[in-house]
Amino acid sequence: IDPVSNGQGPATTALFKSMAANGNGKYFAVDGGDAGNISTALNQIRQEVQAVNSVFASSTLPVSVNVRGTHLNQVYIGVFRPDASKAPQWFGNLKMYKLGLDAATSTLFLADADGSPAENPGSGFVTPTARSFWTSPSTFWGYRAATQNGAGGVSDSPDGELVEKGGVAQQLRIEYAASQTSRELFTCTDGSGGYCASGDSLSLSPFDTGNADISVAALGAANATERDNLIDWVRGEDQFDENADTQLTDIRASVHGDVLHSRPAVINYGRNGPTDENDVYAFYGANDGVFRAVKGGTGTNAGDEVWGFVPKEFFGKLKRLRDDAPIISSAQKKPYFVDGTVTAYEEDINGDGALVAADGDK
Repeated sequence: IDPVSNGQGPATTALFKSMAANGNGKYFAVDGGDAGNISTALNQIRQEVQAVNSVFASSTLPVSVNVRGTHLNQVYIGVFRPDASKAPQWFGNLKMYKLGLDAATSTLFLADADGSPAENPGSGFVTPTARSFWTSPSTFWGYRAATQNGAGGVSDSPDGELVEKGGVAQQLRIEYAASQTSRELFTCTDGSGGYCASGDSLSLSPFDTGNADISVAALGAANATERDNLIDWVRGEDQFDENADTQLTDIRASVHGDVLHSRPAVINYGRNGPTDENDVYAFYGANDGVFRAVKGGTGTNAGDEVWGFVPKEFFGKLKRLRDDAPIISSAQKKPYFVDGTVTAYEEDINGDGALVAADGDK
């Protein structure tokens, strides 16, 4: 703002400074309203935003169909980091924390997997030493400079404020480390070039190179070889050796795209009783073209991608992600894919508080 020094100017300036301070933000003065000064301030803001890892989408608490409630305190947070060079492919992830209780002050706080406060009260972002659930020690990031790796160094743990470490992204890298052929990715096509009919099984329409309905033309590929490469890249193949290990068929570091506006729908199916915390699934989209179902909670397979869905409508935009070009500009907007908030329809036929397919529940 223009900090006018007379009339109501000083009071207005003080108000805006207070708003910035209480919002954990910054105050920028633009003397005289000069267009050049405004441009300088806006560019500085954009650069600082790009440099921050923990830019959050909306967080979500599990929804219980049991009217008595299971009082789950799991918190699911989609994260993303813009690319500093304005390339269209951004790192993203889904991470889980819990709500903790500070007994001394009777206040809730965001707790990490070790029960420690995960949020930095000064910045409002995750602390560098916090460890989200589903995150474990590794040596995966040894190929990068130490300045890129935060408190965890070459390890995923602690993931802290680094978007790409830990969470669902790490589970994908573990599960499909050497090969991605078993990854459950689907789409919706048929031989006539239309869409799946009601009741069709997704297994009939896998998103893999064997599905002839995923055509060269639909993907905007130059030929059949590029078609296959593009499909395998979306499935996670490290074709450009992101981890610098000379292997081009292992998992790529960027296997999970940015979760920008997609607020997850988190459902507690409650099939193991009202106190069970491990029948929870998160459904959300990312700007890598994949809509995901992920096993939530802290039990067996927690954090695993159960399946992913690549809508046919997005086929023509996937090549830009693999090419990582052209860069984002006024003429070439950022590509968006499954980017909306997810909502859920639930029908518990017999009212038993559990969603069971055999009961006719949906």
